[in-house]
Amino acid sequence: TLGPMPPRGRVVPRPHPNLGQSASVPRPPREVPSTEPVPTPFPDAARLGRELRAARDELEDARAVALAGMEAHAELLWVRREAASFRETARHYKRAARDAERDAAERDDRVRERLRKLGLWRLITKLGLDVRVSEPSMCAMRAWLSAARRRARADGRAPPLFFSEGVLASGGARAKGYAGYTSR
Repeated sequence: TLGPMPPRGRVVPRPHPNLGQSASVPRPPREVPSTEPVPTPFPDAARLGRELRAARDELEDARAVALAGMEAHAELLWVRREAASFRETARHYKRAARDAERDAAERDDRVRERLRKLGLWRLITKLGLDVRVSEPSMCAMRAWLSAARRRARADGRAPPLFFSEGVLASGGARAKGYAGYTSR
């Protein structure tokens, strides 16, 4: 037996197992593990616990805000893409409407030219293809209509009501509101 154990924390030289060697050869001291410290209540423990809980709550809040921010960012990207899509659709419809309006105007111009060549002024007005002419052209047209009216009176036949100078000067039969006149 070795005898009583030395108190903990102190290193005591032991005799070397080889008796032939001297025990005076220094060996590095062996460390003896100490016991774990027992937690003792600190006066600041409650305060530190509250601060730790508050820090955890702030971390949870920050994470929730970050997630909400990520969701809002994703929603913003989606809204921007939708807006770009709607703008492109609006541009497409605007182009299509402009093209359709241009085609209709060209078609009306062709019909108006054909009817004008045939001298069907009344039909032009009925179809809603009113002609906009410059002031000198309007003066020439009034002079021609006045001459046609005088010639018709001289021949004994009255010109149609539509050709009266007052109607032409005021914007046509539609503007005068003559009975029996239909615009289309």
